[in-house]
Amino acid sequence: MIEQFLDREPKQGYVCNEFVIEAWQAVTGEDLKQRLEDHLNGNTSFEQLSEPISPCLVLFSNSARSPTHIGLFYDCKVLHLAASGAQYVPLEMILGFKNREFYR
Repeated sequence: MIEQFLDREPKQGYVCNEFVIEAWQAVTGEDLKQRLEDHLNGNTSFEQLSEPISPCLVLFSNSARSPTHIGLFYDCKVLHLAASGAQYVPLEMILGFKNREFYR
C-alpha cells in the first residue's frame, strides 16, 4: 500500500500536507483535508497521542521558528514528503527532531 507513494516528489500545490492527506485516505479511507486544515489553523479535532499508534499523523520540526513538517506513521515507519521526494523511514529518524507530536 505504501509503495504507491514512494515515487512522489514535491511540486507547486503538492507538498507534505497534500501528500499526507492522500496517504492517510489510502490507509484509513478517511478524507483528512478539512480536519488537517482546521488543525493547522488552531481548531483541532485530533487527539494528541503520547506515543505513536499506527496509523497516526506525525508533526515535527527543529524549532518553534522552523516550518512544521507532517508525515504518516504507519507500520512502525514514517512516510513523508521531503524536498528530495517521498521517504518511508524508521521512526528513529523523526525522533531526532526537537519538536514532534503525534495525532489521530
